[in-house]
Amino acid sequence: MSRWLKSLSVLVVFAGLAMLAGGCGGGKGTPEAAFETFKNAMVNEDFGAAWDCLSKNAQTGMDGMFKMIEGMGAASADDFKKEFDCTPEEFGKLSAREKFIKMGKSQTKKETDPAAKQKEKDEIKSAKVTNTKIEGDKATLTIKTGDKEDTMSLVKEGNEWKFESFK
Repeated sequence: MSRWLKSLSVLVVFAGLAMLAGGCGGGKGTPEAAFETFKNAMVNEDFGAAWDCLSKNAQTGMDGMFKMIEGMGAASADDFKKEFDCTPEEFGKLSAREKFIKMGKSQTKKETDPAAKQKEKDEIKSAKVTNTKIEGDKATLTIKTGDKEDTMSLVKEGNEWKFESFK
């Protein structure tokens, strides 16, 4: 898995849990266009736009993970507050979208080396779709970043392709 997908997995599930999500809004009529929207959101650290790229199913799954994180935070409230700049109780009152944004900002704050942060962004920018397979309202993209390939699954919700999972 490429470095930027690993970074996204940390963002999504916190503390090394497996990443389950991914997709895009904004009237994106093709899986490739959805990927470009998602990629740009990540480069620009626009985690609200990245959240909008997730399928409803992925968003629901992430909300469940956020509840687990919230429960773990109760055991170490001080560490939780340092990590997310809020208490577990305050975190629990946020919408799933707001939690995703807060976690994204928390993860990007951790990278304090400007050169490393730029390298990460450059890697995201370099990601290209090398193969698309569409079967009805489901699609699979093969993404190449450097010499690594990753797979992303999408579903069509209305007229928009949304990411369901990364492998």
